[in-house]
Amino acid sequence: MTMKNMWSLHVDEAIVADRIRKALRKDCEVFFPVNSQLKDVDLIVHNLKNHTTKTVQVKSSKSWKSDGGEYSGQKVPIEKINPKKVDFFIFSCYFEQITRNGAAIETCCVVIPTKKLLEIVKKNKVVKNGICGFSFNLYKKYLGDYGDLKPHIDKNEGIDFSKYWDNFELPKK
Repeated sequence: MTMKNMWSLHVDEAIVADRIRKALRKDCEVFFPVNSQLKDVDLIVHNLKNHTTKTVQVKSSKSWKSDGGEYSGQKVPIEKINPKKVDFFIFSCYFEQITRNGAAIETCCVVIPTKKLLEIVKKNKVVKNGICGFSFNLYKKYLGDYGDLKPHIDKNEGIDFSKYWDNFELPKK
């Protein structure tokens, strides 16, 4: 008898699940869908107090250095940013941190409701061939997105995503 692999776990999904679990220790439980029926859902966050459930799409990042800055980004098909399919997007980003003791990798998560992400994309981003690019840069306490910006957005300012930086309280509500 042959078996079909219907489920796989990506490293970023496990990292994000652990970050959610640590942030919402007593209030929520995190589950992984184990079949392919929930195609765009990577994680399910269940609030143990009010018995609500939120679905999460995790997007893993690629990191690069450009123009003296470090960026972590993803390209997302616009049809995936659908509030009817998933409640939240979490972009897992990685940035090199230089300290006195050497270099380390800092994990940063952009936790944003899908409906809000879609509003930002429609207002501020250029969608090319059905794909929307995100290029996050972390500088001190500012997390900006500089990818595929519309002309009315200042290229030096980008789009401010700071309030979504590691905001794991959002899926709890």
